[in-house]
Amino acid sequence: MKALVQALRDIVGTLAAAEPTDKADLYRELRVTLRYDTSGTVTVQAQPRGVTVRVGGGT
Repeated sequence: MKALVQALRDIVGTLAAAEPTDKADLYRELRVTLRYDTSGTVTVQAQPRGVTVRVGGGT
């Protein structure tokens, strides 16, 4: 867990400096949508992928 946190330490700066098309690709891959309101409000929606686990029957 520590290594993951360290790897993501500067993620905010990295995303801020990224090209818009790179950010769009990342958000699409993560299934995150951003909606901008005329009042300046941003709504973020994430659609996590489901994980399906099947357990086989007894043999």
